[in-house]
Amino acid sequence: MSRISIIFIFAVLVGIVGGAPAMATDDLLAPVTPIDRIYPADGQVIDNSADYDTNFRWSHMEEIDYYRVVIVGDDQVFHDKWYDAAQACQEGVCTTSSDIWLGLNSGYDFWMTRWNPTIGAGYVNMWEKTSFTVDMPMPLPPAAGSGTPTGETNDSTPSLTWQNSGGSHAMWYQIWVGPSDLSGPMTNQWFNRDEVCSSEVNVCGFTIENALPHDDYIVFGRAWNMAGMSPWVILNQFSVKFGLTIE
Repeated sequence: MSRISIIFIFAVLVGIVGGAPAMATDDLLAPVTPIDRIYPADGQVIDNSADYDTNFRWSHMEEIDYYRVVIVGDDQVFHDKWYDAAQACQEGVCTTSSDIWLGLNSGYDFWMTRWNPTIGAGYVNMWEKTSFTVDMPMPLPPAAGSGTPTGETNDSTPSLTWQNSGGSHAMWYQIWVGPSDLSGPMTNQWFNRDEVCSSEVNVCGFTIENALPHDDYIVFGRAWNMAGMSPWVILNQFSVKFGLTIE
């Protein structure tokens, strides 16, 4: 993509004037106290997947009714939304209502402005920018460990498990389940680590929804975080045998 195209796309999405999202200068009042970013803080380096929170936060200012949050990095706008303080802010802290997933390791800009419809034309201050960096290590692949099922089973919708390796830095897991001859996937899904893994026993899992036919199966898995993708690994192998009596 050419430099001109990138600048045009960015200008359409957030408007660039002097390096910041555009705002009519006639609508501005004198600068006021900057908005305090709680997470990510200005200059923060997020170097561990466990430290990444998809909900960004800032301190509420009592006289402000609305905030606009824009997250930019690598010539992309990852988030651009107005927040009603009455809904987004509680006990002095405001939180984005939708998960913010960024791209790969990089530097990001956290732009904000605020609005009060009773003050002048509404805008209270110019855009404000803070910056943060995501610099995670590459994730380790999931570990087979005590993965289940193994051997033969008469359950056509088995629960599959694998180990979330300690310090793996995984944020998402991709799990592929298919016949052992690799003729095609029966399941090929992405799973959020926080939704399928137990931190107490370090085990992840889900239950296959669509019944598997009588066959031999193999399970592959790999992990992702903002540093990239781990290699595929074999998590386990099993066979679905109808009419099998399991003692």
